[in-house]
Amino acid sequence: MKKPLIILFLFFSLILGQESRENSSNIIKRDGLLYRLDIYLEFGIEKGPYSGEVFEIKPKVTDDYGSYVESEYSVLNGKKHGNDKLWNEFGNLLLETNYRMGKLDGTYILYFSNGQISEQGTFKNGIRNGVFITFEENGKIKSRKTYENGKRK
Repeated sequence: MKKPLIILFLFFSLILGQESRENSSNIIKRDGLLYRLDIYLEFGIEKGPYSGEVFEIKPKVTDDYGSYVESEYSVLNGKKHGNDKLWNEFGNLLLETNYRMGKLDGTYILYFSNGQISEQGTFKNGIRNGVFITFEENGKIKSRKTYENGKRK
């Protein structure tokens, strides 16, 4: 009796635990929320907003062929939630941020195309909060500014 219950539990864990991963061309924004386009067109908002991973693919400009993943982010109940990354066509990370229910929240890092950090700081509930450091391309600190609830100290 235990074996069938364990197998059933594992089966449902796999099914329910799978996250959706969608190309941004199949995502639509309505009233501030993200929906899967195919489901939205068939059912409207009845099926609810999208939750899962979203990626955007762009054609390479430097080649006559090929493409690359330009961005990747997580969505929960129709709003960005979690890590958000942006790359250039050479695969270099350009931006890394975090969202909490549609608002910037947590670490924010902007990179130069050479991979060096250009700016880093922290957001809380969509507002700059804490120390923001701007760097020169050689890694030397250019400026350091402190914010509290979006206001510079």
